[in-house]
Amino acid sequence: MTDFSTADPTLFVCTTCGIAWEDGRRIGKSGGEKLLERLRAIADSSPLKDRLSLCPVECMDACDRGCTVSLSASGKYTYLFGDLTTDDSGLDSISASVLEFVDRYCESPEGLLRWSERPKLLKKRIIAKIPPVAPQG
Repeated sequence: MTDFSTADPTLFVCTTCGIAWEDGRRIGKSGGEKLLERLRAIADSSPLKDRLSLCPVECMDACDRGCTVSLSASGKYTYLFGDLTTDDSGLDSISASVLEFVDRYCESPEGLLRWSERPKLLKKRIIAKIPPVAPQG
């Protein structure tokens, strides 16, 4: 039987969140792309480097709550966070908070983090907490 509690997590980052448009054309990087770049830079110099998969996705359909990220691992709860600021002044603190949450998530066998265990910047930015799918068999 697989030990799902040790499964490495995947952090999905919406790269369409925060796109700027002018005359029907995309301008520059989206806020989600900036967030993904910053998350990669911080994660690459952290203990999460070899455990966390960062995965860009084109859209998570949470446009009213962008920028969004989702964290999941086999056999664990899945979390969806939104309203993650992507202006340059808040990018470092949001990225650090997301990675702090990932670190705590990795320590939890079920991936279940109570409200009090979540980083302050993420407490009111949660959109969903989805229970794990029970393994078949």
